[in-house]
Amino acid sequence: MRSFTKMLLGTALALSWSYTGPLNPWVTTAAAARVDADRPELAGSYACEGINPDGDPYRTILEVAETGRTWHLRWSFPGGDAVILGVGLRQNGHLVVATTADGSLGVVAYTATEGKLEGQWTLAGLPEVYAEHCVKIEAGAPNHEPGRPTSQGLRP
Repeated sequence: MRSFTKMLLGTALALSWSYTGPLNPWVTTAAAARVDADRPELAGSYACEGINPDGDPYRTILEVAETGRTWHLRWSFPGGDAVILGVGLRQNGHLVVATTADGSLGVVAYTATEGKLEGQWTLAGLPEVYAEHCVKIEAGAPNHEPGRPTSQGLRP
């Protein structure tokens, strides 16, 4: 149950309400299940590679976890020193994620196909958009040690 109290012309106005239906009352549970069945499963670990703004290539391991209607992402770089965290949501076939890297705000938009994520990313203050290609690591596969991160420590 939610409640709200507001002073209106010196009088306290209190409202309370509750709703027990679906999050989107216009979509039935069966229709939502059909939509989810058509979308690839995103949760898991991915081996990713791309090019940093300085032109140096990078490799990273991306971990993607679903938490309710949101997604938490973790990019791990070699040596365990560099880690970038992100939070995102799935919208219109894309996983859109906000990140921070060394104090810079970033955004990533991934398009998912079965077993792959194709990303476009940038950081605040950069004039360009960069690509990231990720392939899902199958459970039980050997640990993929990502390549050396760039000296800038930028990115995914």
